Amino acid sequence: EAAVVAVESALRGCLAQGGCNFVPGLSEQQRMFSLIAVTAGGFLSGGVLRNQFSRWTLLFLFIWVPWIGLFGFYPLYIRQPEDLTPLLQNAGIFLLCCGLTALTSIFGDVTLPKVLQLQSIEEPKSESEFKKKDADSESKSKK
Repeated sequence: EAAVVAVESALRGCLAQGGCNFVPGLSEQQRMFSLIAVTAGGFLSGGVLRNQFSRWTLLFLFIWVPWIGLFGFYPLYIRQPEDLTPLLQNAGIFLLCCGLTALTSIFGDVTLPKVLQLQSIEEPKSESEFKKKDADSESKSKK
């Protein structure tokens, strides 16, 4: 009986607007599927961010970016444009999963790309090493 009442109120809402392009409301199965898509996409995106970019990164982009967008975010916006809470929840879950995978050692050692790695500056240990490094830097600058 509750389902019939929900369908009736959805139909009344559509008829009051002059028609609907999409069925209003979000089913529980669709919400769960969007959570699965966003969670899996967050973990995979974090895994890609952990390593240096390669040809596999392009494969990842062509397969998973549409998957995350079309199944994780798009139905939530189309079916409930007036309530963006599920959309924001999915965005938070995606960022959390991506950050956990990329920045923590939960799934193994973190190896950041060379662009993000900080290079340490070594201090000379003695005065003779300092003079040697100074001479090396002068010879490199002359070239």
